[in-house]
Amino acid sequence: MKMLWISTSPIGPAGRILSLPYQGTSGGWIQTEYEALSLEDQFIYFLCASPDVPLGQIKHAISIEGEAYCINLPKISYGKKPPKILKKNMEDVIKTINPDIIQIWGTESCISYLASECFPHIKKVIFIQGLIGMHARYIGGYINSFHDKKYYKGVSFIEIIKEIIKAFYFKNQIFYEQKTLTNCLNVISDNEYTKAYCMSISQDIVIYTHNLFANQLFKGMTWNYDHCEKESIFTVYGITAEKGLHQLLKALKIIKKVKENVVLYIPGPYNIDEKNHLKLSKSMRPFERWLYNYILENELLDNVIFVGKLDIFQMIEYLKKCNIFVNPSCMEVHALSLREALTVGVPSVSTFCGSVSEYINNGINAIMYRYEEHEILAYYILKILQCPELACNLSSNAIQTMKNYEKSNNSALLHNIYTNIINHKELDDID
Repeated sequence: MKMLWISTSPIGPAGRILSLPYQGTSGGWIQTEYEALSLEDQFIYFLCASPDVPLGQIKHAISIEGEAYCINLPKISYGKKPPKILKKNMEDVIKTINPDIIQIWGTESCISYLASECFPHIKKVIFIQGLIGMHARYIGGYINSFHDKKYYKGVSFIEIIKEIIKAFYFKNQIFYEQKTLTNCLNVISDNEYTKAYCMSISQDIVIYTHNLFANQLFKGMTWNYDHCEKESIFTVYGITAEKGLHQLLKALKIIKKVKENVVLYIPGPYNIDEKNHLKLSKSMRPFERWLYNYILENELLDNVIFVGKLDIFQMIEYLKKCNIFVNPSCMEVHALSLREALTVGVPSVSTFCGSVSEYINNGINAIMYRYEEHEILAYYILKILQCPELACNLSSNAIQTMKNYEKSNNSALLHNIYTNIINHKELDDID
């Protein structure tokens, strides 16, 4: 069987084969799935996109990991019809490979849409990552009041225009996402949240269940209360308000009244200074400026540390180090960072978002709250910080939950899903 994996960015093996840098912070599940895939009697090819490849050109490379191609990624890669030359480039690659099946990673870009349009006779399946149709509803992260908006002071007019344009095209991508789904009519997912959305687009879409787990490296590590840094919090990267970092900072302000030395560690490729604080610049994105102003005005400089972009090993170390993990996002599908934290056993607090409620038993293996209610978030963080017994119970239950989740028998192997699609069978689950 010849498989072609198509992704928007050079993530995982594709990036290594092509020696192309990956600037993003997510997508680790692609590497995890690659490692879990048995390649006996199978051949896997990769096609990705990068702005480093000029429009009209195709980069090609072969290594011991496989064969990969890369085409241009437009400056605006979503919400608009891609140029014809890009479609031709993709068609040329697919024609050269002549795969038995194409797996498209996500629906968030024109690359996914193009792949779904090419060669209708070739079977295709989408491995759901995010869902633009859901995500677009939460753009802006509920920063609406005058109190919130004042922290945007100093944002350049150019950056404001850029954000408006991005939001416009982001919402436009809903059309292309729906076209991608109906072109393929095969979806891989592990949650009811995704299934409900896809079925609302078309009842003809066939959903195949394949559980998404944390990388094996997380499974060998266990959080320990006695060894963690007390009164420390670790969270997700977020350059837009939908990730909810502003809500977490509001909660931190409340927590500091009780725990003066509380520390919040924030990962991600922010522009930071030698003290691990945000560095002021004219090119700051609006939400980054919001974070900068809020931290400064509310005297949280000593309580917020930006730790930079982390690799998987550094991520594990921070999960083991922190007292609590918080997922403050208003929009997630899988919330893989949360799944990783639960796998390690970090006491976790999360918003009700995406599929989270499908694997969190509130108050047993983690605690959930409503995104808008930062006061409740502060309350639960303090509750865990002040009660070691609660922290340890959440930890042990989280580890057991993720072990049980991995042992569940409702998850099909990718190879079996591919075979099933090629043979026209339509079953949700394959043993």
